[in-house]
Amino acid sequence: MWLVPHRAFIISLDVAGKKTAMYRFMQGAKEVERVPPNYLAGQLIETFRFNNGSTYELMSFGGCNGFRTPWGSSRPQKADFVIFLIDVFDQDRLVEAVEELSRSMSFIRNETECCDMWILLNKQDLVPDALREQYVGKARRYLDSVDAQWAGDWTVRIVDTPGLSARTSDGMQAVVDEIAEFLKDRCATGPPRHAVGKPQVSQDYVPPDLKLLEPQILEANEAAPSSDAFWRSITDCKIESWDHYNHLRVGYFVMLDAAGAGKGIIACSDVFVLLLNRLREADSKKFPKSPHR
Repeated sequence: MWLVPHRAFIISLDVAGKKTAMYRFMQGAKEVERVPPNYLAGQLIETFRFNNGSTYELMSFGGCNGFRTPWGSSRPQKADFVIFLIDVFDQDRLVEAVEELSRSMSFIRNETECCDMWILLNKQDLVPDALREQYVGKARRYLDSVDAQWAGDWTVRIVDTPGLSARTSDGMQAVVDEIAEFLKDRCATGPPRHAVGKPQVSQDYVPPDLKLLEPQILEANEAAPSSDAFWRSITDCKIESWDHYNHLRVGYFVMLDAAGAGKGIIACSDVFVLLLNRLREADSKKFPKSPHR
């Protein structure tokens, strides 16, 4: 019987320890046969074959100051879980890493329907003992906010075991064993792994009356500034409000600009996030990190 391989993504910023972590997973995995590694579009893939015939692919992505998509122009690849590495020693890039984590969670969840993640606070061996609690605590505070933002969409396990380090292997075997149990459950129960459905709309939801909505849209369009004036207010960080209407309008402008330059949807999202971060830096109260309802 042919079995679809289990697949996981291991991602991070550059120099966070992905290859070392992959080696520790290979070294710590039990009752598996390692298949020689290969590369796809420059990304390392390690494959393990379980005794029951199923396989487990661990695919490394990210680095070079950005997250490279796991499929390029091909169809999205499914994943059972994600491992995200945080370099707690590099405090200067902690915010960047957490922002990349949040963006990756959004993209991967939407494209692959994956909903399980392990976040490893790596490189604790490099942190002086006197500062370790402070460094790890700061990372936890950032990560807890991301976890709260995605509660209900992701099952997140933050691994902050004291001294956790892929380089020294401290704390790694426990992670390997936990993931092995997770995969055994998946092997036993079969395909709920890639059959996660789209969120269901609440039965209490009442769609808006289009007859009432149309005049509101026309009124908003009439009161809105011209296209040039609106875009200047965005680039100058002087937009008066950040409601759903302006949010959609910015997205539309970004897509038009990207399409004219021959760029794809991923480039659109990068530009949109860049603009939003600039607006948040200018006025964090007006542009909070909260989802639209």
